[in-house]
Amino acid sequence: MSAPETLIPITEPEPLSVREASRLVPAAEEQDPVGRNFATVFVLLLALLATALGIVFTKHQSRKLFIELQSLQQTRDELEIEWNQLQLEQSTLATESVIDQVARTRLDMSVPAPEAVIYVIR
Repeated sequence: MSAPETLIPITEPEPLSVREASRLVPAAEEQDPVGRNFATVFVLLLALLATALGIVFTKHQSRKLFIELQSLQQTRDELEIEWNQLQLEQSTLATESVIDQVARTRLDMSVPAPEAVIYVIR
């Protein structure tokens, strides 16, 4: 006969603490640290590139708008000078003596005799 087999009692395993469980299952960083770091660096480089392009575009727009502003200001100044000259010319031409002189010289007009004046009454 063979020797009697001894039975070993089976007991429930004790629950693991979080610290013990974390040692058994490696974290994602520990599984592929190179890939995770590469992805992070790649995303940061893309963000840096997008920001740099945004800055260049904004600078270009700013310079373009500044040039347009200067051009418009110069046009405004020229128009203001012309407006002032026209106002001066109008005030000069609107005087009674200038009107009388222009009527006599250019249009060959003269003041009619009182008996040549016809009044129209409605």
